[in-house]
Amino acid sequence: MSVGLTLNTAISGLQANQAALTVISNNISNVNTQGYTAKSVNMSSRVLDGAGRGVEIANVDRFVDARLQAELRATTASMAMNETTSKYFARTQDLFGSPDSNSSISNNLADLAAAISALSATPESPSLQTSAINDLQQVTSQITSMSDTIQNLRLDADREISANIDDMNVNLKAIAKLNLEISTAMAQGINTADLADKRDTEIATLAENMDFSYYTRSTGEVVIFTKDGLQLADTSATPLSHNSVTAMGASSSYAGGQIDGIDLRGRDITNQFGDGAIAALVEMRDSTLPDLQAELDRLTEMLRNEVNELHNQGTSFPAPNSLTGTRSFADTSVDTVTLTSDTRIGVLDSGGDFVDYYDLPAGSYTVDAIAAAINTNLGANATASTANGNLQIGANNAVNSLGIVDLGDQQVTFGADTYNGLSYFFGLNDLLITGGNSPGDAIGGIAGGLKIRSDIVTTESYLARGTLNKDSGANAPALGQSGIGMGDNSIMVSLSELFEKPLVFGASGDLPNLKTTLSGYAGEIIGNNSVAANRASKDTEFQQALFEEISYRYSSSSAVNLDLELSNMIVFQNAYQASAQVVNAAQEMLDTLLNILR
Repeated sequence: MSVGLTLNTAISGLQANQAALTVISNNISNVNTQGYTAKSVNMSSRVLDGAGRGVEIANVDRFVDARLQAELRATTASMAMNETTSKYFARTQDLFGSPDSNSSISNNLADLAAAISALSATPESPSLQTSAINDLQQVTSQITSMSDTIQNLRLDADREISANIDDMNVNLKAIAKLNLEISTAMAQGINTADLADKRDTEIATLAENMDFSYYTRSTGEVVIFTKDGLQLADTSATPLSHNSVTAMGASSSYAGGQIDGIDLRGRDITNQFGDGAIAALVEMRDSTLPDLQAELDRLTEMLRNEVNELHNQGTSFPAPNSLTGTRSFADTSVDTVTLTSDTRIGVLDSGGDFVDYYDLPAGSYTVDAIAAAINTNLGANATASTANGNLQIGANNAVNSLGIVDLGDQQVTFGADTYNGLSYFFGLNDLLITGGNSPGDAIGGIAGGLKIRSDIVTTESYLARGTLNKDSGANAPALGQSGIGMGDNSIMVSLSELFEKPLVFGASGDLPNLKTTLSGYAGEIIGNNSVAANRASKDTEFQQALFEEISYRYSSSSAVNLDLELSNMIVFQNAYQASAQVVNAAQEMLDTLLNILR
């Protein structure tokens, strides 16, 4: 071997060991860098013309366990999904409270029952009337607040989806750019290990929002696509889009088209996210929170209907001067109702005595015909109309008032539906109203509009406590006789008993058909939400523990090991020094030859 070959071989050793020391130095510098994987230099013998000619760098490898990496990415998506679900359930827990909370809706309903029970014993007491109305306002305000908060949570989820889609687009664009840089570098024989680390970091972040599939080409690009096979990133990225709504109502839904889907090149992929934060947000927005709203609407429907049915059977003392129905009709000249018993409409003076009354006979009537019959028979003292599609009855004298009572077991048939009581059907003396929604209407979102009839809030004595005199035949009252007495507490007694009465609640949201009290159903809503929140919390804890375990195993296989790096540094440092000594020896040999030639 010539001296020149010896020198070149030794220099290759210097270069290779220097490169190895550079990689070791980089490893040590990045020991605490998130996403950095340990690198190692692979060396191979350089062979020319069948003879060894030193050493060369074959490639720089990353310590990556592909199986663990794939498992970690899948676990990242599952953990992000559970964390997001748990976060929203924590907020619903704050809203609904725990079953034993003194401020829960079930306890407030129990307080209302107690206030009505107290009023039933002393119906003429202004302070007890005020207490009952205040407790009822507490219940209605809490229900509407809960409904509003549910919709605000849905709005937050939709906005968070939009923000996360923007983050995904940033990740996908970065992955595509790195794919292009890596494939170009590989074609030129340039080391791509550090670029691959950066790409893995972007992919790991992407996994927080979506469960996806991927494969790596021989040219170095990682191709990412949805579980249904739609490509997201290669050397270019396919952006996703989602326009969040500006306002959210109970009737707003993705299925109904009021909420924008997640679009990928003209295709809706809203339900293709598998695991990840976005899948959890979609589930919250479109299923979990609407289920809670449906349960709250069911409670509202039952509370409104049961309370109003009893309240419409009664009359306050003094009674209101006018009554306006809450049920609206499309065409009062055509819409027809059938009554199974007579109904008494009474005009009362300030002392509760009859000024006049009319017993509307059983039979079939259009709404206009009922108004006309009242006007014909009570025209001197009361006037009925159907303005704005509602039945309205008013006493002509401002000092007089109105009362209504059915004289038998009244069944009002309207279309295919039947209602107990004429006043209840028309909503003439409702205590609770839900924004134009009447019994028999769809109940979606009614919890958000629940309130006490405004004139009862301002005039608490309008709270019905007894019933209008309904004697008939030979015992029918004469004009001037008592229509309602101050001490009549029959309606308050019935209302008090209502809160202890088991009612049949139809399946709603996540709750099946139930037979329970009003406060019992409210407790079921709270308890069911509490169970779901606890389950979500436990699932999150499990996924976090699993993520930490897999992350530890992956880190153990790919992270920088300082002890190993320091050991390798000594090895390559010694090898470098040995190669340097060979260079010195070759240099001395060349100097000797030159001196001989001189």
